[in-house]
Amino acid sequence: MKGSEKMSFINWANSIVKKFTIIDVFLIELSSLAFGILLVALIPSLMEINIWWIITVIILLAIKPLYTSLKK
Repeated sequence: MKGSEKMSFINWANSIVKKFTIIDVFLIELSSLAFGILLVALIPSLMEINIWWIITVIILLAIKPLYTSLKK
């Protein structure tokens, strides 16, 4: 993908996200949670993962959105 094509995709994605309401974001979060529950139901061995690995992943995934929301 060329640079201009990539930017047009990013611009397109941003234009879609700007249309979301807080309800849309909440529903996306709930569907992600339901997907996680489904994975655990289908693969019970996922419950054996050490809680600290999960906490580490959550923190790593939260860094960029938190930084973006707090920068000027």
